[in-house]
Amino acid sequence: MCFLSREEMGIANRESVKQVMEEHRPWALINAAGFARVDEAELNKELCFRENALGPVILAKLCQEYGAIFLTFSSHMVFDGQSNSPYLESSPAAPLNIYGLSKLEAEAKVLEINPTALVIRSSSFFGPWDERNFLFEMIGRLEEGQPFQASKDHVISPTYVPDLVNNCLDLIIDKARGIWHWTNPSQVTWAEFAFMAAETIRLNTALIETVDRNQLGYRAKRPAFSALASENGSLLPRLHDAINRFALERACTQTLIER
Repeated sequence: MCFLSREEMGIANRESVKQVMEEHRPWALINAAGFARVDEAELNKELCFRENALGPVILAKLCQEYGAIFLTFSSHMVFDGQSNSPYLESSPAAPLNIYGLSKLEAEAKVLEINPTALVIRSSSFFGPWDERNFLFEMIGRLEEGQPFQASKDHVISPTYVPDLVNNCLDLIIDKARGIWHWTNPSQVTWAEFAFMAAETIRLNTALIETVDRNQLGYRAKRPAFSALASENGSLLPRLHDAINRFALERACTQTLIER
């Protein structure tokens, strides 16, 4: 398995990608790159589309040419939040922001160019090693005795990154194609998610402030409801189970650091 940084392969540069394909001749390529700053995308549309749409299209085309399986990630933000039940793969997409539009364009063009490609829509990542996520920010605030605000009217389906990775690899091996939804099955608000995690880790939940989404100062409009479910079937564990494993892995990591 080979991991490449942005410096080693610019996904929006065809020659850069082709050089890597020639050198490594991969049997599969997973694209985990992209422009992920949702609010900043409103002010950087060109860059967002370059990284989130143009890049995956170049990768999809070259994977087809070199006979490699291609997987890229999309987002729950391709939906408008008007549904009352979890969105399925066949649900109509209607993004509310630039980031969502870039992901939807990538989906359509990737699958048009490379029908054997695999597109994984996921949502609200959290993991024990990535400090740039919602739970890490919340834990840091609460451990310092500071208040933490969480939306009470954004409904999501959080995704534990290790579960996502393991199951994506299974799909690649099975040569799955098309659009799949992968999250830890749930429908929770960001505030409910915060309370679940804080209670599991035994932090002071009184410091969590539940607020309306319009109090958080987002530049980009978010769907009020963006929970995901799958018509293809989901193998990911329930959210409570994922949070328990997150807490255990985080504790183990902290112990190693302290040693």
